[in-house]
Amino acid sequence: MDIGVIGINYKSSILIEREKITRAFQDVFSDQKRFPFHSIFLSTCNRTEVYFSAEDLPAIHHDILGRLRCRINQGFEHLLYSYFRRDCFLHLARVTAGLDSAIFGETEIQRQVKLAYESVRQKSSLNAAVHYLFQKGLKIGKDLRTSFLLPKLSMNLSEAIFSLSIKKGLDMQKARILFVGNSELNRKLISYFQVKKANDLTLCSRHYSNNDLKKLPWDQFHGLSEFDLIIFATKSSEFLLTPFHLTNSFQKNLIFDLSIPRSVDPKIVNTSSCQLINLEEVEKYITLQQAHSLHKIEQCEEVVSRLIDRQIILYQQKIKNKALYEKDSTSISNIIAL
Repeated sequence: MDIGVIGINYKSSILIEREKITRAFQDVFSDQKRFPFHSIFLSTCNRTEVYFSAEDLPAIHHDILGRLRCRINQGFEHLLYSYFRRDCFLHLARVTAGLDSAIFGETEIQRQVKLAYESVRQKSSLNAAVHYLFQKGLKIGKDLRTSFLLPKLSMNLSEAIFSLSIKKGLDMQKARILFVGNSELNRKLISYFQVKKANDLTLCSRHYSNNDLKKLPWDQFHGLSEFDLIIFATKSSEFLLTPFHLTNSFQKNLIFDLSIPRSVDPKIVNTSSCQLINLEEVEKYITLQQAHSLHKIEQCEEVVSRLIDRQIILYQQKIKNKALYEKDSTSISNIIAL
């Protein structure tokens, strides 16, 4: 299978490095119709990757690095990882199943991979190798969740945010909570908080979905001192909250910045007594909670590896049968021509 992937994730880089390189990837691959190869761009909170297929994989890999170098003015290659053929297939299956996630067994990544695949599939043609890679990768992820009940093995992001907020001293039923950004992540958090009886919820966004939350106009979100808990999950490419925006009353707020790139300038902790927690810190907390699942993780890894080997054998047989069919068809055509 002539497939490959190049990317960066939470394991290969720290947050500040990942932000810079993610922006470069987004600039390069925002329009995939420009490329002379079949590719799918995947970008989530924890990873940014490009899956590609071509007869000359090293040449395409070199081409991608060259495009990134035009946008990054410092050494970055050591922060990237690359996988080819079987290793690429195995990597995507692990990603889709949630085995490669900071939150072990997370379910959101399955949807994100599917959306990335469907988005490209509907807009442009993809060769058989890419279709097979993503269709089987998604199926393996789904089957593994069904067999191993992965979501039950670890704490998810919504649970972690809620739990950490309580650990920081908030009474979640009385706390005044603001969500900045009408993102999919924030909508999930809002639903979870509502189930947990957090009553005083406000949403600040440029665009609102249909819900019964209180709303704060986007141009007024800097008036945050009235809120006990503020959660940023946006797609802004610049800091939305900086030391410049702080007031004397902005002192005891608890802030979660779940955005990549970040929405909150980390320097605010130097100019106020508010508490700022970013995505990496949340993930470290979750990792500590899921340590007991290590043996289950090892089992999942073994199962995925075996499934990948089987799918590769099936793919190779499929290609062989297709070649034999085309050869037979050619022979028949020649006989008819005679």
